[in-house]
Amino acid sequence: HLLTLLPAPGDVTEELIRMKSIDQAGRDFYAMIDLTVLPGAERDAAFDAIWNEINRRDLENQNRLKELMPENGWFTISEYGLEGALSAFLIVQHALNDPALQNRALAAMEPLVGSDEIDGRAYALLYDRLAMGSGRYQRYGSQMICQDNRWVLYPLEDSDGVDDRRREANFDLSLSENMARFADRPPCPGDYDGPLPE
Repeated sequence: HLLTLLPAPGDVTEELIRMKSIDQAGRDFYAMIDLTVLPGAERDAAFDAIWNEINRRDLENQNRLKELMPENGWFTISEYGLEGALSAFLIVQHALNDPALQNRALAAMEPLVGSDEIDGRAYALLYDRLAMGSGRYQRYGSQMICQDNRWVLYPLEDSDGVDDRRREANFDLSLSENMARFADRPPCPGDYDGPLPE
């Protein structure tokens, strides 16, 4: 594991932040690459190669996070700091291979919604991702899917109230403002049917 090359972390918060750095490094690299310049088979092979490595590192992070998770709760801001709590959330958000871990985290976060102990956006993002993974409509309009080589909004359960829910969850952008951000994203592979990989 790349984290073993560093001195031992001072505490759990520092370890979570290191894990987040590993989580984000591959995704940042992917975001800088325009795979559309490659022919179809090469583009798909490059996409698979990048994501195989990201997924390998994600699995290492997930296994360690399970060891660190509080037995009866979540990584609260008061105990782990905002960066530590958000680092744990990112690892869970990317655990598409482990819905049991995602559901465990969502259940632990739910009693803290509306408090200062979690970031409301983290709960909303995880809620939407789990809804999408189980074929339900998303609630907060946070999840995009690949369609015709473009990132498009995954269906909503209630489009009229989505901006109100986004404000309650402390999203900075309205749904339309958030969707506009994706206009500059590199096109997605035509045969990719998962969520926005970030």
